Amino acid sequence: MALCGLAAKSKEPEDPVVRKCKGPAVFCNGFTAHLNCPYPQAVNTDACFSSVIPHKQLLSTWCDSICCKTRVAPQILHNALPHEFRFVIVHQMQTPNWLTKTGIDLEPVNVETIDIRLVRLPLRDPFETSFGRIDSRLIFLVCVSGEGLNGWGEVVASEQPRYSYETVGTARHVIRDYLAPAMLSRPVAGLGDLTSRFRPFRGHKMAKAGLELAYLDLVARATSQSLSQLIGGVRRKIPVGVSLGIQPELGKLLENIEHYLALGYQRIKLKIKPGWDIGVVPEVRRRHPKILLSVDANAAYTLEDRVHLKTLDELDLLMIEQPLDGDDLIDHAKLQSEIGTALCLDESITALRRAEQALDIGSCRIINLKVGRVGGYSEALAIHNACYARGVPVWCGGMLESGIGRAHNIALASLRGFSLPGDISASSRYFVRDLIFPEVKVAHDGTVEVPTGAGLGFEVDFDYIASNTEAVERID
Repeated sequence: MALCGLAAKSKEPEDPVVRKCKGPAVFCNGFTAHLNCPYPQAVNTDACFSSVIPHKQLLSTWCDSICCKTRVAPQILHNALPHEFRFVIVHQMQTPNWLTKTGIDLEPVNVETIDIRLVRLPLRDPFETSFGRIDSRLIFLVCVSGEGLNGWGEVVASEQPRYSYETVGTARHVIRDYLAPAMLSRPVAGLGDLTSRFRPFRGHKMAKAGLELAYLDLVARATSQSLSQLIGGVRRKIPVGVSLGIQPELGKLLENIEHYLALGYQRIKLKIKPGWDIGVVPEVRRRHPKILLSVDANAAYTLEDRVHLKTLDELDLLMIEQPLDGDDLIDHAKLQSEIGTALCLDESITALRRAEQALDIGSCRIINLKVGRVGGYSEALAIHNACYARGVPVWCGGMLESGIGRAHNIALASLRGFSLPGDISASSRYFVRDLIFPEVKVAHDGTVEVPTGAGLGFEVDFDYIASNTEAVERID
């Protein structure tokens, strides 16, 4: 199948996802345009790709990606697309084998011990969301040992049940009394084997994810692979943005935005809540009319605020993230049908089934994928693959992780479906000193390099971890 040439528009849009098409379709603000190929030099491809461009500022990056896949001249593709619209491009082509793979089958690994460790790290600056304000982070680390090696993971639960019902306390209990014994019962034959052992225990996805992350780090080290390589990552660099919390005053927020733009971050995300939204975001947009800008409400609104939220349509935002309840899909679908800005779901997406339901009923157009929130790599890979097949963009969110959790996020964001800048900031964004070395750094072009070393690709600073540990427990 080939790309090129823009045909006439039709005012009655077909559904570009389910319709049977001979070529790709472009869905542009109520119009459907069909792409035909009058150019004999355009080369067909047997690769399957589906892409969503939720914002016009991302068009150039998307075109470059497609041109690499199809070997079509960039100028042909650029000329074929109306630059001022947002697009969905869908190819009805053979699905590649990797797209159906969600498990990682390996030689059995004998996990001998599991250490859980609570480490207190002060934040460089207090961080405030609609949930509240914190000035330190209690980091929950998991270290699994076997085959003479250690694998590290991080449980992203907070101390209080605000973002999720899970807390550091519940995760510690569930790992110690249920998940760790299941993991230690016999050698682990692969990611599918591990998830099947955890399946009888309902919920507690952050606890499960911490062990899955540590296990895959151990496997990657044992097989001399990077985490990115092990899970099928293809990117050598990943684009990143920064999340800015609610500030005491607008001037401080504007100062922070200038600072992070100067550092090269490709996208600015603003935390919002009632009273810190339409009096703030328009001024940011006025001062920075061309930046990639999004907002994150962390479930601070209700459907009764729909008129209020609709005023954000005027600000050319990339997305509004999780405006409504953290377990909701239905009201988000109603809201998405009434506003033009793309909604992105975070807290609501806890599993593949939830992601599919959200997309089926139109609850969102973008998904924030956090490996800790969905239970680990197995479910994260399944959600990534499902979104990629539908042409729905995903991006990697953050949970104020230490460098250990951040290294896992970098590996996840190296998968081909992560098309938007993620919340993978430099270590220095949150912490004076991180738990890894070298620390994560953001290049001047707003990217983070994907490490190629075995496992995390970073060294764990165990001495610094030990000096900040509040509790430690070994399970064997």
